[in-house]
Amino acid sequence: MILALATVGSAYVPMGPWNAVANFAIAAIKAGLVAAYFMQLRAGSPVPRLIAGTAIAVGALLFALGGVDYATRRPPAPPPSAPDAVWAAPGAAIPPAAEDRRPAAP
Repeated sequence: MILALATVGSAYVPMGPWNAVANFAIAAIKAGLVAAYFMQLRAGSPVPRLIAGTAIAVGALLFALGGVDYATRRPPAPPPSAPDAVWAAPGAAIPPAAEDRRPAAP
């Protein structure tokens, strides 16, 4: 119950970006308690512990690879500009300076 109150209470404490970090830490503690007591991984046979450990390792690997992917991305290139392009609504008059750049009618 204390961890549930800590989760709710953290929503009212202005921590900025550290709010997410605190909530992830609280969630990790809750998940560890659920695994240890309700899933009986603390005193059970080694096979479920091995499976749970493998799942945690794969999750950590995916989380790390996602962080590496995000950290190594470059900002997208700006779209190519077309300074000579003339955009006019259908039926609108084309500016006189653009008359010579107008495509020939079919």
